[in-house]
Amino acid sequence: NESGELFGIGPNGDAPFWVKIEVVPSATKTPQATPTLTSTPVVYLTGDVVLNNTNQFDLDSGTLNPEDVTESDFVYQTGSDPAHILMTMNGTQWMAYGDNEPTYGACVQSQLTGNAVSFNEVPTGTYICYRTSDVLPGWLMINTLGENGLSVSFLTWSKP
Repeated sequence: NESGELFGIGPNGDAPFWVKIEVVPSATKTPQATPTLTSTPVVYLTGDVVLNNTNQFDLDSGTLNPEDVTESDFVYQTGSDPAHILMTMNGTQWMAYGDNEPTYGACVQSQLTGNAVSFNEVPTGTYICYRTSDVLPGWLMINTLGENGLSVSFLTWSKP
């Protein structure tokens, strides 16, 4: 026992006995991962359009010159100084992003303004991150500028 006295079983407590001891490793508590919910952006609308002078475009519906002017997100104008310009409408905001296709996160986190985009400052091949008049994020890419007008591609994401 704890005092060093021998002990056993039987009427006098002096008969020996045996014990089988099995040592097993203790179970280590495995930490559980805390799930982090991340939004997966869904492409709402994508396409290409050729714009001519004074054409308006709705990035929420992909409509060229919508009947209701309050649905237009921007207008393309030529013939002024600068010679080619895109101007936002109805609360749309944007900013020139660069020549690499932006991600959803990059466009959502961009510091957008309602400033006009001049082709003296922004060359073809440039992506522009935007937030539409319906507050949907996306990008617009300036493809070509020629006699047939301004060709752009666009992608609008839905809100996750």
